[in-house]
Amino acid sequence: MQESNKRLKFAIAAWSMIATGLGLAGCATGGGGGAQQTLMEKCAAAAKTESERSQCAWANAERMASGR
Repeated sequence: MQESNKRLKFAIAAWSMIATGLGLAGCATGGGGGAQQTLMEKCAAAAKTESERSQCAWANAERMASGR
């Protein structure tokens, strides 16, 4: 019983370290945490008025409808 507990603890620790490493690698390469924004998000973030945000939405809808 103790041997299986040791193995289980080792496996949990190993997988935790692997998951942490992969998470850090994703952040370092810009792959995690929302590093990439969509065109709509970029446009809305740059918009200063409600009218500009509305224009972003219309432009995005047209882009999506055209298949680009």
